[in-house]
Amino acid sequence: WQLPAAVSAGSIEWPLPKRLTAFSAVDFGYEDEASLLVPMKASPLLHTGVAVNFAGDIKLIICSDVCVPGKAHVSLSLPAMNQGVPPDGASRAIFKAARQALPRRPPARWNFTVAKRKGYFRLTGAVGRSIKQAFFFPLQPNQVENNAPQAVRPTEAGFTMTLKESDQLLKPIHHLQGILLLENQAYSIEAPVK
Repeated sequence: WQLPAAVSAGSIEWPLPKRLTAFSAVDFGYEDEASLLVPMKASPLLHTGVAVNFAGDIKLIICSDVCVPGKAHVSLSLPAMNQGVPPDGASRAIFKAARQALPRRPPARWNFTVAKRKGYFRLTGAVGRSIKQAFFFPLQPNQVENNAPQAVRPTEAGFTMTLKESDQLLKPIHHLQGILLLENQAYSIEAPVK
C-alpha cells in the first residue's frame, strides 16, 4: 500500500479458496474473479473535504495451460468525509457478496488441536457433532503438502484429519493456520501444534 499517514490498512480478508489443479500440481486460489476486503482506518486528524489517495501494488499469478506472473499498480482518490456515503445498489451487492464469502470464526466452544507426527499433522476438531466431510486450506505455504489427500475420520464429537507435511517445511511450526471447510461452511482457524 501507498497511503497517506492519516490512513492505515488492515490485513486482507480472504474468501474461501478453491482447490486448483494444473498439470500434476495442486494449489489453492480463485477462478474468474475474487473480491478481497481490506479494512481501512482513518485518523481523526484527517480533514473533511481533503482528497485522500489510495494506491497499491498487486502481484498475482494467472494460470491456464501455463502460469504467468502479473502485476499492476492501482490507485483511487476519494474525498474525506465525516460520514461514509451510502454505496449505490451495485456496490452494496459487491460488498455483501464479499462479506458472505468470508470464512466465519468458529464458535468459542469448538476446539482444534494439531499433533505433529513423523511426516504428517493430525488435525483434531471437537465441534459437538460428528463430521464426515472436511478439507483444510493452509494459510502459510510450504507447511502442508497440497497434492496429498486429506483423510478424514469422523468421531463422536467431531473429526480427525491427516495432513501430509510438506517437503518444503524447514523449521517446526507452533500453530497451523488456515481455512477449514466443514461440510458446506468455511471457518478460519488457528490450532496449536503439539
